[in-house]
Amino acid sequence: ALREGRVVTERVAYRWWVLTNTFLIFTFAFGMGWTYIVMLVSQVLQDLGLAMTDWGAHLIDIVLWAMGEDNSAIMGGALGDRFGIRWAVGFGVFFMGFFLTLRGTASSFITLYVWMLLFGVALAVTFSNVPKALGMWFPPDEFGLANGVTQAGYGAGAGLATVLTPLILEDLGGWRRLTYLLGVLTMTLGVLWLLTVRDRTSA
Repeated sequence: ALREGRVVTERVAYRWWVLTNTFLIFTFAFGMGWTYIVMLVSQVLQDLGLAMTDWGAHLIDIVLWAMGEDNSAIMGGALGDRFGIRWAVGFGVFFMGFFLTLRGTASSFITLYVWMLLFGVALAVTFSNVPKALGMWFPPDEFGLANGVTQAGYGAGAGLATVLTPLILEDLGGWRRLTYLLGVLTMTLGVLWLLTVRDRTSA
């Protein structure tokens, strides 16, 4: 009974920190990290010397890749089962930031596509493990709320990216520096998860 009481107390005290982390990841890594580039199409095309038709082909490739994203999600779920959500989510978010930062170094259509592709793979690995993290720390009667708050982070991030990108782009010095900023922020969230979020031991 004492052990069960300790586990319940741990869950109640700790679950909100887990939720805070998942909300931040969905806001900045998922929502902003995926959406901001849509606001910068003309700048990216001009910088890389590409035509709008190149961007259209780029988007088609992304759609085709997204249709096969299930493979990355399945792999991510298996990694979470094998190594735990601490490592699967933490490293998934870190590599999202790493590949996002590399996107800022893109010098051609191919490099832009490769870094965005790998960013999406890391995203899929992360996405498949976040619900497990919530289920690990939240009881069934609160799981829906926790999941809803987390998912709302994506909408908040996408909205922030839409509003803030045009406002801060000039001050930052262009789309590359904004990409670096988001990449470093995302890697920081991955490190924060690795250092502060743990797998819950069973009762």
